[in-house]
Amino acid sequence: MNNKLIKYLNVLSGRKRLYFLKLFRLIWNDNGITRNELMQKTGLSKTKIINDVNILIKQGILQEGAFGYKEAGRRPATLHFKPDSFFTIGIDLYGEGFYSETVNVGIYNAACELISEAKIEAKSDIQSPDTKLAPILKLISKLLKENNISGESILCYGCALPGFLKYDTGEIKWSSAFYGNGNFQLGQFFYEHFGKRCFPENDANLFAVAEKRWGQATDMKNFLRITDRCGMGIFINERLFRGQHGFAGEFGAMQINERGPLGKDGRVGTVESLASFRHIFNSVNAVLQQDGYCKVKDFMSSEHSHLRLDMIIKAANAGDPLCERLFNEYFDAMGRGIINLVYLFDPEAVFLPAWINQLSENYLNRIKKIMGHLNIHYNWEQDVKILSADERSDKLVAASVFQAVDTFFETEINS
Repeated sequence: MNNKLIKYLNVLSGRKRLYFLKLFRLIWNDNGITRNELMQKTGLSKTKIINDVNILIKQGILQEGAFGYKEAGRRPATLHFKPDSFFTIGIDLYGEGFYSETVNVGIYNAACELISEAKIEAKSDIQSPDTKLAPILKLISKLLKENNISGESILCYGCALPGFLKYDTGEIKWSSAFYGNGNFQLGQFFYEHFGKRCFPENDANLFAVAEKRWGQATDMKNFLRITDRCGMGIFINERLFRGQHGFAGEFGAMQINERGPLGKDGRVGTVESLASFRHIFNSVNAVLQQDGYCKVKDFMSSEHSHLRLDMIIKAANAGDPLCERLFNEYFDAMGRGIINLVYLFDPEAVFLPAWINQLSENYLNRIKKIMGHLNIHYNWEQDVKILSADERSDKLVAASVFQAVDTFFETEINS
């Protein structure tokens, strides 16, 4: 299979190449855009847009969606990338939650549809990034061969992982996925092995991208998405906001109490030290290791002897005093942090991790009660929603692919 998009771009240069890159990015970010909408966003004439779109359809890069009908008549045809015009590979180094050693890999077509996926175990205590990535490279080669997809047809690679990173250059400043190793050139590593660039993205940002793309935020312009680890993805005016250095969204570093456990930066009473799931996990685990009483034991078996999130949730719902207390503390601390976020960002909604859906609604009401201060003290006529994220938004591999393609266009435009 050939990469039709790259093949077409390679024959262009100068302003014409820049124009088509911008056109591609618009279509990628607004799947199902119409010719009229392209005219409005580009300011170009109807004839120009129609001619250029027709060229891209003949080249096998774009295709029209199904026609629809409105009361006033026929709905304009929508535009989409043709599925086989290019492929992208996404990698999820975040894993399936805390203490997970599972890495997910998926191949997606140009319609952002999953072609094939696989999982592999990658030890979290491996200190060398090269060593940890070696089996992942083999898995990628295996998936490409099994699906008869050539390396040339791959547009780029996307990678979801926690930590501080440069999304456009592929540099990892620090990440727990690599056991805290910093200054690792992930983008260069993939280019040396596959001849294609890899665009890493912080997991919190990708949770927000997934919520915008497939979840409850599809029609929202401004919202926040908080993760298990107290990271935060930020959407402002329908665009992902990363900040000057790309590290924005460290919600866990917000100080909400003058007392409490010591945070990573030496301060006490931060959101991360008081309201992270890691704190809940460690507290329950400590009781279990001392053979103390906790209903979590009722949900363990010989097959599932390791502590998991669902066990803690079931124990809390069953009335376990320890788990109830820990979740009450979690939501109280979250509420104190979130009200600060609302004052700062004035979002349409704040999304919490999807697993909160499994808990009693009383816990989420603790945050909403704290939010009442907005109206009591300031008469702030606001309707900020506090929601648990959509389960469909837990699609980090797909989100890494979507964002990587967007970053590909962005870096090509800016080069």
